[in-house]
Amino acid sequence: MDASRSPANHLRPHAPTDLAHYVATLTSPHCRPGLSLPIVREMAARALAERIGGDVDALAGQLTVVTRHARSGKAIAAALEAHFSHVPEEGTATILDDFTYELLLAHDRLVAAWAAHHGIRPALGYGDMIRVETNDPAWNRVEVEGEIVGIDLVHAKYRVFSAALGHVRSGPGPTSRAIPFEDVRSAEEEEAREAA
Repeated sequence: MDASRSPANHLRPHAPTDLAHYVATLTSPHCRPGLSLPIVREMAARALAERIGGDVDALAGQLTVVTRHARSGKAIAAALEAHFSHVPEEGTATILDDFTYELLLAHDRLVAAWAAHHGIRPALGYGDMIRVETNDPAWNRVEVEGEIVGIDLVHAKYRVFSAALGHVRSGPGPTSRAIPFEDVRSAEEEEAREAA
């Protein structure tokens, strides 16, 4: 059997050092990497495997496979047992419950690598008035106006204050929302376009 096609290699996820290569060869500056990319799940699976210990490469490969459909610690543990005869030790399900958290961390690392590699920079600045289409607190799609109150250069996101989204300047409640650079439009440019 060809060694590159062996089950062990097939289930081996990308090593963390592959992130730079992945970003350089498989991403575009015009398209933010999505949460559903296989490399995100692979990185999350590896992080969990490292926390659990043992044969990290084998476990990371198995976790990559079973987390396509299982998300809770109990479901992941059951899938490991059913598909790989891997009976997780007591307490492992608690670690596996962190899969969604590790997925989000992995996506953040991928987006940060993408933004750095492609030199993604903001077109707008602090205090600029903007328009954005986003979800309101009830998850209805709305277009709102707001103000840029912060910039996250690492993840290429603006912090946007919008009273229409329930943000408050002080006191209890949300003060802003992180929104990708590419989803935010200048209110001034939008008004000029509408007037033309």
